[in-house]
Amino acid sequence: GAMGGIYLGSTLLSVGHALHEATVEAAKPDEERETAYRSRNIPFMIKRLAKRLKDLHPPHEAALLRRAVSMAVAADLPLDHLLQGLEKTAAELERSELPNTARLSVDDLSAMLAGDKPPPNES
Repeated sequence: GAMGGIYLGSTLLSVGHALHEATVEAAKPDEERETAYRSRNIPFMIKRLAKRLKDLHPPHEAALLRRAVSMAVAADLPLDHLLQGLEKTAAELERSELPNTARLSVDDLSAMLAGDKPPPNES
């Protein structure tokens, strides 16, 4: 529902999810992977994620992260450790400090989506 809207609207949550899924999918043979993570589709995903990161607007992203935190708390989701990290990232974005994920290059994304490099740790 509403959390999905924030998830899709937030660049950092969307990119983070894609990179996490890539670690799972890269361990599988290409023909068994989800379609988006198959070798033939990775170049498109790299372009899409790189564009989202390039277009990231820190104040808007901070607001989306804070809204996600509020909604998760209201839904009583057991995610305290993750919510603290999101709140910290939102505060950094408000100070125009970009987290590691927001600074990923096309080469970084390519290596991560191929399973050759782990996603950044934002904790």
